Amino acid sequence: MISLPGISQLSHLRLRVITDILRTQMGYEGVVITDALNMGAITQSYGSAEASIKALESGADLLLIPEDFY
Repeated sequence: MISLPGISQLSHLRLRVITDILRTQMGYEGVVITDALNMGAITQSYGSAEASIKALESGADLLLIPEDFY
């Protein structure tokens, strides 16, 4: 698990972290799963669809608990 407080709202930095650092520099070939997308930090800034798209564009493979899951 990698924790990077303070960059959750910056998709270009998430892309750099997931793609450039995690996958390219560190050679990680596993699955990248988001944190829960129904948490307040995400839902206050984005709708469920937009948050999901941004996560996938940033390099995530699986989305954990989208806001409108039910």
